[in-house]
Amino acid sequence: MGYPMGEKGGPMKSLRFLQELPGLVDGIRKQRDLIIANILLIGQTPSEPVVKKSDELEIENININLRKKLFIERLLEVGVGESSVDAHGNPIGLVKGKGNGNSRKGIIAAAHLDTAIPITDEVNYNVGVDTISGPGIIDNSVSIGILISLPEIIKNLDLGFSMDVFLVGFPDTLGKANLSSARNFINSWPFPVCGAICLEGAELGRLEYFSDGMIRAEISCDIPMTTGWENRFGVNAILIINEVINQIMAIEMPQRPKTFITIGKISGGMKHGDLALSAALGLEIQSSSDSVVRSLYSRIGDIVESIAFENRVALRLSKISDVSAVRLGYDHPLVKSSIKVLNALEIEPIIGSSQSEMSLFLGKGIPAVTIGLTHGENYHMENASIEIEPLFRGIAQLLGIMMAIDRGVCDE
Repeated sequence: MGYPMGEKGGPMKSLRFLQELPGLVDGIRKQRDLIIANILLIGQTPSEPVVKKSDELEIENININLRKKLFIERLLEVGVGESSVDAHGNPIGLVKGKGNGNSRKGIIAAAHLDTAIPITDEVNYNVGVDTISGPGIIDNSVSIGILISLPEIIKNLDLGFSMDVFLVGFPDTLGKANLSSARNFINSWPFPVCGAICLEGAELGRLEYFSDGMIRAEISCDIPMTTGWENRFGVNAILIINEVINQIMAIEMPQRPKTFITIGKISGGMKHGDLALSAALGLEIQSSSDSVVRSLYSRIGDIVESIAFENRVALRLSKISDVSAVRLGYDHPLVKSSIKVLNALEIEPIIGSSQSEMSLFLGKGIPAVTIGLTHGENYHMENASIEIEPLFRGIAQLLGIMMAIDRGVCDE
């Protein structure tokens, strides 16, 4: 085939474009105003559906996802004519490739529209010389801002892709949504996909090509009451949750496969001087083995049930979200090419497990990676911030991986 040989002797597509990537950074930096404007456009818009009041009494109020609406409108404004919302509510834009005809063989660049801190009203981001700050900026407004900037960036850099490039936003992924938008999209997508790239705001260097098995769950405790004074010297829901934590922490974890149970959040009670009538905790089980995750979830279920019976309280275990263990091998051409792209841009790869949409692509046999776009601080807080300058290399990294896929590195 005329391709240079890879490290294992197999065919490897040419990656001569790698030497061009550092030069792209300057061209991307010149589009700073465009990039920041699109980040602000998306980031300051509510990430949660809002109620639109109707002027006509016979029409009920409806919920509208303004981010989804802006995603499509912005792409249409810059000439991405084939932009629409699919049957599952995912906004999609198509940047047509030069060599595909009607085959729709393509590359997917995707990011979730919802934010770690739900934004229910318009917010104001602060733009400094070096940073942009505001709720949801890292997770994941900056990624959507970059997605809707891509068509103009590609055009202004005079880059051409043979394959179609599909830009996709997923409005319902976090928490109890359990990646539902992405699941529906991937399960019904009709066109062949050579590779997918999932975008996260941070950290620059983040490169994930495997997903551990994971279950996120909530345990809630409620004390039954018949009168307001009944619980004065009775059971305390916080102490019940504390006992649950003690028994979970006493579970012996296997050394292999590497397995974790993380207690991530806890809440309860209303007043300093009253026993708590309700309390809850959130936890995550993670392992490279799905069977270990399921076994531990069952074990925690037994703990919850026994404590509920012994203390005569309403104690419930509820699954919030889950993903299966799946991975690309380190020797997969997409992984190796992605690392070469990062190295060409002097970005140190940070390898880890992803519980993002990437795992769903891999589960469908579509090569995929998750990458971070810049550096940030205060990830899931109101004053979250991103650095602007590293973002230009982050975008060059995205383009580089897209170029690698376009040149066929995912063809096996």
